[in-house]
Amino acid sequence: MAPVAIVTGACSGIGLAMSKELINRGYKVFMGDINPKGGEVVDALARPSAVPAPTFVHGNVASFEDQAHLFETAYSFAQHIDVFLANAGVDDREDLLAEPVDPTFAAKPTPYNATTADINLGAVLQGFKLMVHYSRRAEYDAKAACSTPPPLGRMVVTSSTFGLYPFPTNPVYAATKHATRGLVQSLGRRAEKEANFTLNAILPAFVPTGLAPEGLVAQIRDWGYITEMDTVLKALGLFLGETAELPNGVQRVEVPAALGDGPLTGECAEVSMAEVYLRGSVPFANDSQRWFSEDPDGLWWEGYRQKRAADGK
Repeated sequence: MAPVAIVTGACSGIGLAMSKELINRGYKVFMGDINPKGGEVVDALARPSAVPAPTFVHGNVASFEDQAHLFETAYSFAQHIDVFLANAGVDDREDLLAEPVDPTFAAKPTPYNATTADINLGAVLQGFKLMVHYSRRAEYDAKAACSTPPPLGRMVVTSSTFGLYPFPTNPVYAATKHATRGLVQSLGRRAEKEANFTLNAILPAFVPTGLAPEGLVAQIRDWGYITEMDTVLKALGLFLGETAELPNGVQRVEVPAALGDGPLTGECAEVSMAEVYLRGSVPFANDSQRWFSEDPDGLWWEGYRQKRAADGK
């Protein structure tokens, strides 16, 4: 049985390139996208071979029901999900400083357009919960059937280098990408231990995709600052691997290597031009900050366990 993968935002740009890579690796890929013509894109990827043809699942990743349908469709194929690429993303839907000013200030401003946050962050959070559910369900179903437990799964979030740096032209986009980086670094180890899948993020620099305004690609290419898709796929291959060994063209920066014998998890791969850089969190300012973050005595855990119990959660 072929391994099973889910890709969101799968019918264009980085998602399409990742889907093709997984197909070439022998995965049965379930390609989710809001594009009504996505089925035509997916049909064009089918080829006569032993590898199952990819399947298109139409839906809006910002809708929990749509994303849950995508997961259920994939899980029904083989009762396990090996890889989930949370890739769908959009740029800012408004300029937060461009609100027309009423000279009398009698009218209230229009509500914030939450589309960017709903897709770039909310959908990743919902996707993570779905991955937890189906990973645990696969373990339960395998045990009930007295079959081999499922292998360690993989979840990879497409973040951005603007999850590391300021991005004044798209500040909400930058905020969501900072948030997904924090999510991955905070939950990576727990996901592996508690839900049987690794959690990592790819942070691409400027890769020519449909998100880029017309004419911008040529100008950036003239500067020599294009990041090619092959470098993104190199980072993807790193996170699909079985060990933490770093291949050529991948280096760890900012923090000492803390690699064990197992696969990478909780890692963020900055992808810039032809290089991949594994980024840790910012250095701790002092021992107090390290103590709070690492929680060696379990005070955070116990404090919030009591709070949630008191709140009935």
